[in-house]
Amino acid sequence: MFSQYKNNTTEEIAVCGIPFSVSRDEKGLVKAIEGGNWTNVKMANKCEVLFFLGMANTEWCCSEWWGQNEVMFNHDQRVFIGDKMQRICVVYEDNTQDTADIRFGVNCWNYDLFCEPGKKENRCFRAPYDEPFRSDANARKLLEDSLHLMQNDAEDYEKNTKWVFAFRVNPNKTIKFITWGGKKNKGVNISAVTGLNAGEEIDPKWPIMTNADFLNKSWFKAADKLAHRLYTYMEDIPNSVTIDEIEGFDAPDIRFYGSGTADIYTNVYRYNLMDMAYEKVTADGMPHTSSEHTYDFGCYGGMGTYTAAEDYFPHVWIRDNGRSLTEVVNFGYEERPILAADKLFEMLKPSITISIPHWSRIANLPPDEDNPGIDRDRMENDGHGAIMLFMYSLYNKGVVGKEWVKEKAAKLKEAADFIFWQIENPVESGFDKVLFTYSESSDQAYGSFDLFSNATVVAAMEGFARMFADIGDVEYAQKLADASKLLRDGIDQVFMMDHPRYGNVYTDTTTDCWTHEYKRFCEALMEGDIHGYDMATDRPDRYEILSRTFRAQKELSYYPFAGRQMGYGQGYLTVAAITLDMFDELTECMDAIACESYHPYDRLNYIIPEGIVRHGSGKFWFRQSDLGNAVQQAEPIKCARLLVGIDDITVSRGLRLIPRLPNTWTKLEAKNYTVNTADGRKKFDFTYQRATKDDASYDVYAQADGKAYGATFSKSVPVTYLRVGPFDSENITVRGGIVNRVVKLQNRWFAMVTPC
Repeated sequence: MFSQYKNNTTEEIAVCGIPFSVSRDEKGLVKAIEGGNWTNVKMANKCEVLFFLGMANTEWCCSEWWGQNEVMFNHDQRVFIGDKMQRICVVYEDNTQDTADIRFGVNCWNYDLFCEPGKKENRCFRAPYDEPFRSDANARKLLEDSLHLMQNDAEDYEKNTKWVFAFRVNPNKTIKFITWGGKKNKGVNISAVTGLNAGEEIDPKWPIMTNADFLNKSWFKAADKLAHRLYTYMEDIPNSVTIDEIEGFDAPDIRFYGSGTADIYTNVYRYNLMDMAYEKVTADGMPHTSSEHTYDFGCYGGMGTYTAAEDYFPHVWIRDNGRSLTEVVNFGYEERPILAADKLFEMLKPSITISIPHWSRIANLPPDEDNPGIDRDRMENDGHGAIMLFMYSLYNKGVVGKEWVKEKAAKLKEAADFIFWQIENPVESGFDKVLFTYSESSDQAYGSFDLFSNATVVAAMEGFARMFADIGDVEYAQKLADASKLLRDGIDQVFMMDHPRYGNVYTDTTTDCWTHEYKRFCEALMEGDIHGYDMATDRPDRYEILSRTFRAQKELSYYPFAGRQMGYGQGYLTVAAITLDMFDELTECMDAIACESYHPYDRLNYIIPEGIVRHGSGKFWFRQSDLGNAVQQAEPIKCARLLVGIDDITVSRGLRLIPRLPNTWTKLEAKNYTVNTADGRKKFDFTYQRATKDDASYDVYAQADGKAYGATFSKSVPVTYLRVGPFDSENITVRGGIVNRVVKLQNRWFAMVTPC
């Protein structure tokens, strides 16, 4: 009845009632048929149907781990529903053939991510990632309709015996050989082939496909429905959404108007900031890298499916929590960030690899005798600097005062002394003009010099210098300022290149595991934490260097949808575009943040994922890894405060308003925004919008050549100046204020207005 391909063995198993001859490896697991690309097997028979056992992706992953693949324009490792993984060719004695595509989600599927592993197999991270299919019957029906496979439900199933693909062949022709190849992402495992002999009865329950099914793509409609359930499509981004009222919402009420992405980003801001304020810092003050009740989308190689997971919730990754806590403080929260600082001070201590106090990579899991892994320690300067910047933000935003700095001075000095120790002990630390770092921003295993870590520490040391100067510790403040300048000078020597078209621009190492080189904008990323929101005015020399760097980066790689990592990629790029007043780019990037954070189905559909994996067409994508990862949330949410532009970063300078309204959005609004002033913390309201005509309700109205903006704001806090624009002309007229100057930034015009 059946003819089996004998793969150097005589062991026979039955799967779904069909006999197969298989071979096993040294662990006793069924092996895929070997032969490399375009494997050939001989079956000199006439058959009605061929059955292929296995049909699981060779690789566990359906997307690349973090790395430089996108910069290299390489999407080969990404697997989407309907992708052609390989091709089966059935060649007959008369040198004709029938062919079958092996299509993901049609006649092959991912075993490692989707299935509970067999008894002899290792689990793939937190597998099975089988949601939404486990809990959503409608989604499960879509999967069942799309997959043309028989499933092995016996207790002893394993990867290479899980599925059977049935292919109708010509029973009147003798098969010469069968071959398969043309792999994507290392292809698909086929572990055995069996034929139903010509003349035998075909079971109507077998989900058989034919050559014609692949010619006319009869599979496409069902697969397309499955893909639209699992992925987010640009065509599904709504023109508007309702702004959700969140129970217990106590963040500044920031809203954006004018497009579907403006609405979506408003919800993204509201949900994620509340998540950061209450899930990333629990009531006991403990910082957390992720939320307690969240999802994991296939670790860092997923396919859009997910599982409930809390793997990062117990961890305090310093680069994550430093950034998240800084944003929570900047948006006005007080009690929990103060408690979090105390928890972090407790974690500032020596380890078995570094003899002086420091924050280890995972601050609450430092290396010890039982867990000596050095990858969790050494000098992770970007993370250490991020925690220092959080400590500074507590003081700078008026959450704590001078008495707190005096009380915590010993611990604050321990944090800064870690940087001094590296500078003063280059043999042990590797310091040479700049700090040597072991981090995802450099090289985790062997370390490297990188701009990102050094620029973060420069900002942190500058902030600490201000704190200690304010409490009268002038000598230590000067030491901090000198170290900051030393590293600043080192950065200019080590990380500056002479570009043939742009002159001096920043560069950075590419040995890291982050997708893009957007971390070369690090000074722009830190600007809103340490100097203010008007970099063109405050530090015009650095503004110019970074603007040139941005243009040089655009020649190399520029993806407005840079969400392979939502913080390290999308967030960094967008924050840089905002800070550098690149309105076309910031518009593209803000629209991307909104789209990438939105999913039309499932719970938590506005929470920012750790990353997204986007199809090369740009039309759709799926979420990746941890949903609501602290550092990946922080940068996209930081964009909200930079767009609104209520700038109280330097209290002595007074309050400035530096709004940036994306080109396609019409209005931004902030209510109950906490600002720090010389007279203490106060609430402030601000609205900025495109205007069609002057209106008495506007406190300031500005227009030039048919384009106009109107602004209203609280009178409880004096405004040093409001920047209005951009305009396409310098002929700007203003009601409600005095124009101090008109400036041209990135080929657009702005007026600096002192309100009357």
